[in-house]
Amino acid sequence: MEIEVFAVLKEYFPATFRVETDIPGVAALKKHLAAMNPASAGILESCRFAVGANLVGQEYVFDKNDIVAVLPPSSGG
Repeated sequence: MEIEVFAVLKEYFPATFRVETDIPGVAALKKHLAAMNPASAGILESCRFAVGANLVGQEYVFDKNDIVAVLPPSSGG
C-alpha cells in the first residue's frame, strides 16, 4: 500500500512511501505509523484518512493496492 502524508507529517515521514505489511484498517495504520516514528503519535490521532478522493472511516478495510492519504488537521487563512 502506498502512503502519502501532508503538511506537518512530512517532518516525520517521507512525502510518499510504501508499507508492505498487511494493515487491515485505519486504527491499525495509525498504530503502524506511530511505531515507525513514535514522535508522530499525537498528530496521527487527529488525522483523517482518504483513499482516492474519498475520506474513509475507521470501518474501511484497506486493499494492498490502495493509495492512502494521511491528512493532518490544518488551519487556513
